[in-house]
Amino acid sequence: MPHLQLLPLGKPRESTPVAIINSRQSKRPCLADGWVAQTVNLARALAAEDVSLITSVGLNTWELLVHLASKNNLHQILVIPELDRASALSRAESLMSEFELSPHQVAFGFLLQADPTDNYSKDEIMHLRDEVVLNEAAKVIPVSIRPNGKLAALLAQERFRSKTIRDHQIPYRAAADKPHYEFDQLEPIGEAKLAIEHHIVHWTRSSHVPYDGESKAAYYEDVISSRTYPRSALRTLERIMQQAKIAASDRFIRGGFKVVALSGGELADCLALMRWRRRYSYYSFEPYGIAIEKQAAIHLGIRPVLYGNKNDYEQLAEVDRPYFQMAESESVDWKPESEWRQLGDLNLDTLPNRSVKIVVYRSGEIESIQKFSKWEVIALFN
Repeated sequence: MPHLQLLPLGKPRESTPVAIINSRQSKRPCLADGWVAQTVNLARALAAEDVSLITSVGLNTWELLVHLASKNNLHQILVIPELDRASALSRAESLMSEFELSPHQVAFGFLLQADPTDNYSKDEIMHLRDEVVLNEAAKVIPVSIRPNGKLAALLAQERFRSKTIRDHQIPYRAAADKPHYEFDQLEPIGEAKLAIEHHIVHWTRSSHVPYDGESKAAYYEDVISSRTYPRSALRTLERIMQQAKIAASDRFIRGGFKVVALSGGELADCLALMRWRRRYSYYSFEPYGIAIEKQAAIHLGIRPVLYGNKNDYEQLAEVDRPYFQMAESESVDWKPESEWRQLGDLNLDTLPNRSVKIVVYRSGEIESIQKFSKWEVIALFN
C-alpha cells in the first residue's frame, strides 16, 4: 500500500494530525446540509487546538476541509491523490492558487507507491488516499458516513477503532443532486409561450464547480454562507443579471471555441430537451434564462448554428466552425432546440432593455427577481 510522502512545498509542523471524515455527499452542498454545518463547526473548534487537519481534493467533502482549514488559520496536511511526484508537485502549485493558501499553513503530500509497477484505477487511488489519511491521523472524527460503504468498512477495522471519536457523527443522508421540476404536470403560461416565440433564450443550469475564473476558495465560501445551493440555475441567472453579462464557454463545443448558446426553438421543444443527464448529474439546461428578441440578437451578430456530422464540420470555413453543432448525440436529437450562438461573451448592456426578458420557472418567483431587475421578468408556469 502507498504511504504519505511530503513534497518540498509548504511548511510541515509538529502538531497532532486530525482527520474529519465524510462519505460522498451531494454535489449541491450548502449550510443547510447537516454534514456541512457539522464540518464547519468542527473546523472552527479545532482552530483553538494545536493540530494539523489532514485534507485532500477530488470530492467536495475533502475540498471543503481545505477551505475551512485556510479560513480558520488551521495548519493542514493536504494529501494529493497522485502516485507520481512530479504530477503531485504541479498539482500542489495550482492548489495554492485555487484555494488561496498560505505556504506557512500547509504541507503537501502525495501517495508514494511501495512498488512502482503497481497499477491502480482512479477509484482505487481515491480509496488508497482514504486509507493513508486514516493511517496518518492520530485522531479520526467521522461526521456523515454511509452505512456499509467503503469508509464505514475502513473505520470498522481494529487498527482505526482506538483513534476514532464518534461524538460528532450524524446520520447519513443519501445525496439529492437532482432539482425537482414538474414539466409533465404543468401547462406553460400562454404569455410566456408567445413571448418566447419572438426571442431566443440562454437557459441556465446548476454548476457543480466554480464559475469560470472563480477560485475554489470563493466557491466554498459561498457554500458555507448559504442555506440554499449557491450555484443553482436560479442563482446563476441572478449572477448573470448582476453582471449584465453571459460568459462564453467552450464546454461541449467542437474546436474549443468560447461561445454563448441560446435556444430558438418552441417552448415545448425546449422543455422536452430539459433532461436529467445522469452521467453528469445535471440537467442539459433548466427553466431559468435570459430571453433576447431575435431581431436585436441578429443585430449583435448572434446567428443560428449549422447542424451536421463530423464530415460537415471538416468542410466548413474557419469563420463558420464556432457555429457548428452535431445534429444528434447517442440519445438526443438536438435540432428541435434550434440553437443560436454568440462568439465570445454576451454583454446585455449593449441591448435595449425592452429587447431582453428574464425567464423564471414559477410565477411566485417573479416579485423577488423583478425588485432588482431592469428587465421584464416572465414565468413559464403558475
